[in-house]
Amino acid sequence: MLTAHAARGLTLTEILIATSIAFVVVIGFAQMDVSQMRIREQLRAQGVLQVEQVRAGLAALRLAKDIEKADRVVIRTGGPSGDIHLRFFEPDTNAGPCVCAGAAVPPACCFDIVGNYQWDEYKRVGADFIFYSDTSGGCGTNRILASQITSFTAAFSDEAPAPPGGDPWNPNQDDNNTVIYAIRWDDGTTNQTFSGQSTSRAISYSDVGAAPNDSGQGLSPAGPGFDPPGMC
Repeated sequence: MLTAHAARGLTLTEILIATSIAFVVVIGFAQMDVSQMRIREQLRAQGVLQVEQVRAGLAALRLAKDIEKADRVVIRTGGPSGDIHLRFFEPDTNAGPCVCAGAAVPPACCFDIVGNYQWDEYKRVGADFIFYSDTSGGCGTNRILASQITSFTAAFSDEAPAPPGGDPWNPNQDDNNTVIYAIRWDDGTTNQTFSGQSTSRAISYSDVGAAPNDSGQGLSPAGPGFDPPGMC
Protein backbone atom coordinates (compact mmCIF):
# COMPACT_ATOMS: atom_id res chain seq x y z
CA MET A 1 0.00 0.00 0.00
CA LEU A 2 1.32 3.44 -0.89
CA THR A 3 2.03 5.81 1.93
CA ALA A 4 0.50 9.26 1.95
CA HIS A 5 3.87 10.72 0.99
CA ALA A 6 4.39 8.36 -1.93
CA ALA A 7 0.85 8.78 -3.21
CA ARG A 8 1.05 12.53 -3.60
CA GLY A 9 3.56 12.31 -6.45
CA LEU A 10 6.34 14.78 -7.22
CA THR A 11 6.01 18.52 -7.31
CA LEU A 12 7.37 20.52 -10.23
CA THR A 13 10.10 21.94 -7.97
CA GLU A 14 11.24 18.43 -6.94
CA ILE A 15 11.36 17.33 -10.59
CA LEU A 16 13.39 20.41 -11.55
CA ILE A 17 15.85 19.85 -8.69
CA ALA A 18 16.30 16.16 -9.58
CA THR A 19 16.77 17.03 -13.24
CA SER A 20 19.34 19.73 -12.42
CA ILE A 21 21.35 17.37 -10.22
CA ALA A 22 21.31 14.66 -12.90
CA PHE A 23 22.43 17.23 -15.47
CA VAL A 24 25.37 18.33 -13.29
CA VAL A 25 26.46 14.70 -12.78
CA VAL A 26 26.31 13.90 -16.51
CA ILE A 27 28.15 17.09 -17.47
CA GLY A 28 30.76 16.40 -14.78
CA PHE A 29 31.50 12.91 -16.11
CA ALA A 30 31.71 14.24 -19.68
CA GLN A 31 34.17 16.92 -18.58
CA MET A 32 36.34 14.30 -16.86
CA ASP A 33 36.61 12.30 -20.06
CA VAL A 34 37.26 15.38 -22.22
CA SER A 35 39.97 16.70 -19.87
CA GLN A 36 41.83 13.40 -19.79
CA MET A 37 41.48 12.97 -23.54
CA ARG A 38 42.91 16.44 -24.09
CA ILE A 39 45.99 15.64 -22.00
CA ARG A 40 46.54 12.43 -23.98
CA GLU A 41 46.21 14.37 -27.22
CA GLN A 42 48.71 16.95 -25.93
CA LEU A 43 51.23 14.16 -25.43
CA ARG A 44 50.53 12.58 -28.83
CA ALA A 45 50.71 15.91 -30.65
CA GLN A 46 54.30 16.52 -29.61
CA GLY A 47 57.08 15.35 -31.88
CA VAL A 48 59.98 14.10 -29.79
CA LEU A 49 58.93 14.12 -26.15
CA GLN A 50 61.33 14.63 -23.30
CA VAL A 51 61.11 12.17 -20.44
CA GLU A 52 60.05 14.75 -17.85
CA GLN A 53 57.51 16.22 -20.25
CA VAL A 54 55.80 12.83 -20.53
CA ARG A 55 56.01 12.30 -16.78
CA ALA A 56 54.29 15.65 -16.18
CA GLY A 57 51.42 14.65 -18.48
CA LEU A 58 51.07 11.26 -16.83
CA ALA A 59 51.10 12.92 -13.40
CA ALA A 60 48.19 15.13 -14.47
CA LEU A 61 46.26 12.06 -15.64
CA ARG A 62 46.92 10.28 -12.35
CA LEU A 63 45.75 13.29 -10.34
CA ALA A 64 42.56 13.54 -12.43
CA LYS A 65 41.69 9.87 -11.87
CA ASP A 66 42.32 10.12 -8.12
CA ILE A 67 40.06 13.16 -7.84
CA GLU A 68 37.32 11.09 -9.49
CA LYS A 69 37.68 8.37 -6.81
CA ALA A 70 38.13 10.62 -3.76
CA ASP A 71 35.33 11.00 -1.22
CA ARG A 72 36.84 14.19 0.22
CA VAL A 73 39.11 16.82 -1.30
CA VAL A 74 41.03 19.45 0.65
CA ILE A 75 43.06 22.08 -1.20
CA ARG A 76 45.78 22.92 1.30
CA THR A 77 47.56 25.72 -0.56
CA GLY A 78 46.87 27.59 -3.77
CA GLY A 79 49.08 29.50 -6.16
CA PRO A 80 51.90 27.98 -8.22
CA SER A 81 53.08 25.74 -5.37
CA GLY A 82 49.77 23.95 -4.93
CA ASP A 83 49.06 21.21 -2.42
CA ILE A 84 45.98 18.97 -2.46
CA HIS A 85 44.90 16.21 -0.08
CA LEU A 86 42.58 13.44 -1.32
CA ARG A 87 40.79 10.88 0.85
CA PHE A 88 39.67 7.44 -0.33
CA PHE A 89 37.28 4.93 1.19
CA GLU A 90 39.19 1.65 1.51
CA PRO A 91 36.97 -0.84 3.38
CA ASP A 92 39.64 -3.24 4.60
CA THR A 93 39.11 -2.94 8.36
CA ASN A 94 36.82 -5.20 10.41
CA ALA A 95 35.67 -4.06 13.85
CA GLY A 96 33.27 -6.00 16.04
CA PRO A 97 30.20 -7.03 14.04
CA CYS A 98 31.11 -4.71 11.15
CA VAL A 99 32.66 -6.88 8.41
CA CYS A 100 34.14 -4.58 5.76
CA ALA A 101 37.11 -6.38 4.24
CA GLY A 102 36.07 -8.31 1.17
CA ALA A 103 32.41 -7.33 1.40
CA ALA A 104 30.74 -6.92 -1.99
CA VAL A 105 28.62 -4.11 -0.54
CA PRO A 106 30.11 -2.66 2.68
CA PRO A 107 27.49 -2.26 5.44
CA ALA A 108 26.76 1.23 6.76
CA CYS A 109 28.91 0.73 9.87
CA CYS A 110 32.04 0.51 7.66
CA PHE A 111 31.79 4.24 6.93
CA ASP A 112 32.19 5.01 10.65
CA ILE A 113 35.61 3.34 10.96
CA VAL A 114 38.60 5.66 10.58
CA GLY A 115 40.83 2.81 9.42
CA ASN A 116 38.73 2.40 6.27
CA TYR A 117 39.94 5.72 4.89
CA GLN A 118 43.28 6.66 3.34
CA TRP A 119 44.66 10.14 2.70
CA ASP A 120 47.04 10.81 -0.21
CA GLU A 121 48.67 14.13 -1.05
CA TYR A 122 49.94 15.76 -4.24
CA LYS A 123 52.12 18.85 -4.04
CA ARG A 124 54.85 20.77 -5.79
CA VAL A 125 58.12 21.01 -3.89
CA GLY A 126 60.68 23.14 -5.67
CA ALA A 127 60.85 21.77 -9.23
CA ASP A 128 59.33 18.39 -8.30
CA PHE A 129 55.71 17.21 -8.36
CA ILE A 130 55.48 14.74 -5.48
CA PHE A 131 52.92 12.10 -4.50
CA TYR A 132 52.67 11.17 -0.80
CA SER A 133 50.81 7.92 -0.08
CA ASP A 134 48.79 7.16 3.07
CA THR A 135 49.68 10.35 4.92
CA SER A 136 47.46 9.41 7.87
CA GLY A 137 50.44 7.42 9.08
CA GLY A 138 53.06 10.05 8.21
CA CYS A 139 54.80 11.10 5.01
CA GLY A 140 57.45 8.40 4.78
CA THR A 141 56.27 6.89 1.50
CA ASN A 142 56.54 9.35 -1.37
CA ARG A 143 57.46 9.41 -5.02
CA ILE A 144 58.53 12.15 -7.43
CA LEU A 145 56.06 11.91 -10.31
CA ALA A 146 57.72 14.58 -12.45
CA SER A 147 60.52 17.13 -12.34
CA GLN A 148 61.16 20.46 -14.09
CA ILE A 149 57.77 21.62 -12.78
CA THR A 150 57.40 25.39 -12.48
CA SER A 151 53.85 25.50 -11.12
CA PHE A 152 50.96 23.39 -9.85
CA THR A 153 47.56 24.91 -9.18
CA ALA A 154 44.26 23.41 -8.04
CA ALA A 155 40.93 25.03 -7.20
CA PHE A 156 37.27 24.16 -6.91
CA SER A 157 35.20 25.18 -9.91
CA ASP A 158 31.71 26.67 -10.25
CA GLU A 159 29.83 24.33 -12.60
CA ALA A 160 26.41 23.79 -11.00
CA PRO A 161 23.33 25.59 -12.32
CA ALA A 162 21.58 28.35 -10.41
CA PRO A 163 19.34 27.56 -7.38
CA PRO A 164 17.20 25.66 -6.52
CA GLY A 165 18.99 22.85 -8.33
CA GLY A 166 22.51 24.16 -7.74
CA ASP A 167 22.65 25.83 -4.38
CA PRO A 168 26.15 27.28 -3.82
CA TRP A 169 28.19 25.68 -1.08
CA ASN A 170 30.15 28.80 -0.17
CA PRO A 171 30.05 32.57 -0.86
CA ASN A 172 32.16 32.09 -4.01
CA GLN A 173 29.55 29.65 -5.38
CA ASP A 174 32.20 27.02 -6.03
CA ASP A 175 31.08 23.40 -6.34
CA ASN A 176 32.90 21.17 -3.88
CA ASN A 177 33.10 18.10 -6.13
CA THR A 178 34.76 19.61 -9.22
CA VAL A 179 38.44 20.54 -9.27
CA ILE A 180 40.34 22.39 -12.00
CA TYR A 181 44.08 21.72 -12.04
CA ALA A 182 47.17 22.67 -14.03
CA ILE A 183 50.74 21.32 -13.99
CA ARG A 184 53.29 23.40 -15.90
CA TRP A 185 56.47 21.74 -17.14
CA ASP A 186 59.41 23.87 -18.31
CA ASP A 187 62.94 22.72 -19.14
CA GLY A 188 64.23 26.23 -19.82
CA THR A 189 63.71 26.14 -23.59
CA THR A 190 60.34 24.41 -23.98
CA ASN A 191 57.28 24.51 -21.75
CA GLN A 192 53.85 22.95 -21.66
CA THR A 193 50.88 23.11 -19.29
CA PHE A 194 48.81 20.00 -18.65
CA SER A 195 45.46 21.14 -17.33
CA GLY A 196 41.95 19.81 -16.93
CA GLN A 197 38.90 19.43 -14.75
CA SER A 198 37.84 16.38 -12.75
CA THR A 199 34.65 15.62 -10.82
CA SER A 200 34.47 13.21 -7.89
CA ARG A 201 31.90 10.43 -8.11
CA ALA A 202 31.61 10.21 -4.31
CA ILE A 203 31.10 13.86 -3.32
CA SER A 204 27.89 15.86 -3.44
CA TYR A 205 28.29 19.01 -5.51
CA SER A 206 26.87 21.27 -2.79
CA ASP A 207 27.67 21.22 0.92
CA VAL A 208 26.69 24.44 2.70
CA GLY A 209 28.51 23.30 5.85
CA ALA A 210 31.89 22.80 4.20
CA ALA A 211 34.79 25.12 4.95
CA PRO A 212 36.50 27.04 2.13
CA ASN A 213 38.77 24.80 0.03
CA ASP A 214 37.26 21.69 1.63
CA SER A 215 34.69 19.47 -0.09
CA GLY A 216 33.10 18.51 3.24
CA GLN A 217 32.77 15.28 5.20
CA GLY A 218 32.17 13.04 2.21
CA LEU A 219 31.15 9.48 3.11
CA SER A 220 32.30 9.63 6.73
CA PRO A 221 30.60 11.22 9.74
CA ALA A 222 32.06 14.35 11.29
CA GLY A 223 34.47 13.81 14.15
CA PRO A 224 38.10 13.35 15.18
CA GLY A 225 40.19 11.12 12.97
CA PHE A 226 38.32 11.81 9.74
CA ASP A 227 39.88 15.21 9.13
CA PRO A 228 42.97 15.61 6.93
CA PRO A 229 46.39 15.06 8.51
CA GLY A 230 49.03 17.74 8.49
CA MET A 231 50.70 18.76 5.24
CA CYS A 232 53.76 16.80 4.15
